[in-house]
Amino acid sequence: MRPRLLPGRQHMRGTRFLARALPVFYMEITLPTGHSERMQTRCLEGGSMLLRRGAFAVIVIAVALVAAGCLPSPSSWTGSGTNVAFVGDSITCNTEHDALNDTNHHLTDALVTAGYAVSSSDMIGANTADLAGLGPWPAPGAAIVSIEIGTNDMHATNGQPATPYETAEANYNTYLAAQNAAGVRCIVLVEISQTAPWGLDVTGPVWNAFLASVAASRPDGSTDIVPWAEETAAHPEYLGSDGVHPTAAGKAALIADITQAMNTCAATSAP
Repeated sequence: MRPRLLPGRQHMRGTRFLARALPVFYMEITLPTGHSERMQTRCLEGGSMLLRRGAFAVIVIAVALVAAGCLPSPSSWTGSGTNVAFVGDSITCNTEHDALNDTNHHLTDALVTAGYAVSSSDMIGANTADLAGLGPWPAPGAAIVSIEIGTNDMHATNGQPATPYETAEANYNTYLAAQNAAGVRCIVLVEISQTAPWGLDVTGPVWNAFLASVAASRPDGSTDIVPWAEETAAHPEYLGSDGVHPTAAGKAALIADITQAMNTCAATSAP
């Protein structure tokens, strides 16, 4: 499910559109020029998100949401082979698409090409609370699930994460328990970057240590970790000026990493 423009009455003030029907959240868009603009979002029942844009052109999605993102219901399966699924925030959304409302599905296409049937749920601003509330994958369910969530929770102010560590970890564990109950054989855990602009140099190591502890607690062959923190430290060109969202090179690297992790899971967790 992709963002949709909200019809109805509008009031424009600069690049901000105001309406009164639903609760409003704002997201910050990093434009190719390096400037940032704010966009209004509205979360609806069922997890859909509505976006309003100003007069500027948004070429890439490099987004940081100020409030929660509300993940959409998982997409229908596409492709054939082992059922794999991925869930993520704007980092995944930015990797899957090139622009708002476009028809590209780069990560999905790569996984289909690799021989998988794919379902997904990604949304700008998604956090662990959204993850914990995400519904089941379409029948007959997923064998492997990749999770790229945590950056918005660990976005720090004065060294403190937006979501307390224990709350974010509890949300994440709630989702993992649901996947275990649903018969998911293997989980791919994607680290968050440990960069300074969002305070992730402080909170990122804590979150990634939690992910490592999750992997260590699971049975052999049931988990793989994408070492995104290590990769982005070694290749700063993988991240844009905000130190969080991937560049074209970063998108290609993340797609390759998740595909490889899916392959590893498929090999180590075969039924």
